[in-house]
Amino acid sequence: MASLDLPYRCPRCGENKRFRSLSSLRAHLEYNHTYETLYVLSKSNSVCDAAALLPLVADGALSAKSCFPYRELPCSGEELELAPSSTACYLPNVEFPLGEILVKTAMSSGDALSSTGNNAVAVAANVAASAVEAAYEEGLARLKARAFERLELDERLEKLSEEVEQKIAARVGRLQTELERKSLELEKAKLESERLSQEKQDLEDKATELSRQVDVSVEMLASLKQDLLLFSVLAGRSEGGYKPCRHEKSPSKVNEVISPEVLKIRAALFCIFTYLDMKTLLRAAEVCRDWKFVARHPAVWTRVLLENARISSKFLCTLSQWCTQMHSLILQNLKPRQRGKKETKEEYLKSTRGCLEEGLEALLKATGSNLLILKVSHCPNLLTDRSLWLASCYCRALQAVTYRSATDPVGQEVIWALGAGCRDIISLQVAPLHPCQQPARFSNRCLQTIGRCWPHLRALGVGGAGCGIQGLASLARNCMRLQVLELDHVSEINQEVAAEMCREGLKGLEMLVLTSTPVTPKALLHFNSACRNLKSIVVQIGIEDYFEDPNSPEARKLFDEMVNKLQALKKRPGFSKILHVKADGLC
Repeated sequence: MASLDLPYRCPRCGENKRFRSLSSLRAHLEYNHTYETLYVLSKSNSVCDAAALLPLVADGALSAKSCFPYRELPCSGEELELAPSSTACYLPNVEFPLGEILVKTAMSSGDALSSTGNNAVAVAANVAASAVEAAYEEGLARLKARAFERLELDERLEKLSEEVEQKIAARVGRLQTELERKSLELEKAKLESERLSQEKQDLEDKATELSRQVDVSVEMLASLKQDLLLFSVLAGRSEGGYKPCRHEKSPSKVNEVISPEVLKIRAALFCIFTYLDMKTLLRAAEVCRDWKFVARHPAVWTRVLLENARISSKFLCTLSQWCTQMHSLILQNLKPRQRGKKETKEEYLKSTRGCLEEGLEALLKATGSNLLILKVSHCPNLLTDRSLWLASCYCRALQAVTYRSATDPVGQEVIWALGAGCRDIISLQVAPLHPCQQPARFSNRCLQTIGRCWPHLRALGVGGAGCGIQGLASLARNCMRLQVLELDHVSEINQEVAAEMCREGLKGLEMLVLTSTPVTPKALLHFNSACRNLKSIVVQIGIEDYFEDPNSPEARKLFDEMVNKLQALKKRPGFSKILHVKADGLC
């Protein structure tokens, strides 16, 4: 008989070792495999103990045709143990009822056994089948109990997970509410801090101004006291019969004797005149000698404002005699002399071009390094960009400069000269006025020069059609401390321009002013997200900034849509308080 036709195989050796009877298999396992492994296998499943009820059939009772059908076990040889007793057989664990196997085996081997052997095997098979089925039912009941326990445990875990999630959600909600409350309190505290900082700055400015006035008052009182002592000495000599020599001049001509009452009056006038404007001072000088003396004292001419007036260069030269302590000079909207009846327009413009620069030079030369603020605006043809060149020569301590002109916008050469002479400028406003007669004069080269000359700028105003992305990016890269930036009549600021500028700098920007400069909503969003310190965005636009024909209905419709898109940004978080849109037809 071939080895594959034998009914029993060795669980350790596999298909290569098959045996006719269990006794031969047991002998093989005892002599060829360790007894310890067999012992462990025998204890692996208590269900197999029921096989002990089946007596071992004699080897001779089984013929070659009585082959028991079997099923290969997934376990290894160490999981099977056969006891050394010759009267009992332990069957391995199977996945289906062992009783069914025994019954089918007994039926298949009925032809090979004798009638007596058949009855004995049948009885033994029935008994073993009953015991195995009982054990199977018991094991199945245990598995069902364990399955129910597992389901119950899963339900409890799911319920516990839901309770934990609800508690976490409630906790997160409370934390979110607390965070919003803290954020609101922080915002209020920030606004209060800004208000207090502004009040502090105002008080410091007032204190500085009062301190300056006190210093000037003390200086003037000391001068008056010295004059009083000298007048007193001269008066004593006159009372003692002192007569001046012929080569000495009369005291009345050299030094005027001033009484203490007059000195007190002048001191009081000085305290008042420091608050008067220039026109009032000029009128006060015509009242009397005491008023004239105080009104023309250099200490009261620290701030000079000339606007909306017709003046001459000679007047500025006269004014320079009293402005030796001037620290602020503002020339705004000045007008030239009237045009002659027989004078042509070309001759008039030629004769009035730069006609005030001689007087301005006298003023700047007189004040020197005392001048800190210079503003020249809306003085077409009267003052050119040469004014800034004069300032770079005489006023090296300038800190704030404003020059805006429609006829003579500032160029790169003048900016370079101003940067070489005045290195302490922190505020610069040089955007050309619109419409400009030389729109290409202020270009990207001017922006690059500004960035190189004044890297510590705090406030800057530039503009014009010549300003492009290259110049603006260079400016943002060099002026890292810029806090206020104004762009006037610049080409459209889109998201690409905003991204390039913010990538190069503007990290400390606090205020952005776009005057007559088309801007897209995406650009404003990018500025707001990249500039963390941004507190105000002011957009001032008109329909003529977008369309060549502003009177057409289609242009008006498109402009209204653009304005509505900008206004819609106020609904976004963080934009409602900082964005201010001023357009045609809007308040």
